Amino acid sequence: MNRGICAGIIALLAVSGVFSATYYISSSSGDDGRTAAQAQNQSTPWQTPGKLSTVTLVPGDQVLLKRGDTFPGGIVVNQSGSAGSPITYGTYGSGNRPIVTGAAAISGWQQESGRYVATYTGDAAKPIEQLFSGTTALTNARFPNSGYSAIDSAVSRSEFFCNGLIGPTDWSGAAIHIRSERWSLDARMIAAFDRAT
Repeated sequence: MNRGICAGIIALLAVSGVFSATYYISSSSGDDGRTAAQAQNQSTPWQTPGKLSTVTLVPGDQVLLKRGDTFPGGIVVNQSGSAGSPITYGTYGSGNRPIVTGAAAISGWQQESGRYVATYTGDAAKPIEQLFSGTTALTNARFPNSGYSAIDSAVSRSEFFCNGLIGPTDWSGAAIHIRSERWSLDARMIAAFDRAT
């Protein structure tokens, strides 16, 4: 067969999506330790959509989430298909449509003084805005529980003294809301904290 004809057939097959892949993801039966080739089989899916970052999706690829499963976090789409051969996202299996919550699971809960507490180890630039236990909304912890602690004196616009915060807690990295005017509430991050003063 003529080499030019062979090259044309191979190019045509590539454009038609013959080399595209379907990736299966299941939070209930998946395993992120599997290879990309294994995740192309419905019986050996990945567990989280985050594994998509380990492959380069190409035009014609499909990503299928298992129906009935819930996926915390989100799906980052950083590759695109083409007008005639898009990268598509869909479902497989039976049951309710999958839920992509956009949330991050918090683990490491421990009981302290009759309450359960956990340390948030996520991205500090993305503070917790909502907290759920299952589908029940919880109240985010804050200090003080109501009202505000008064700033006793200010050294500069970025350094101040607040006797209400003195104690065993290291507030470094905590979010703080400062009412600089009656009509203004400024959100800041505590860069450093001296417990003694």
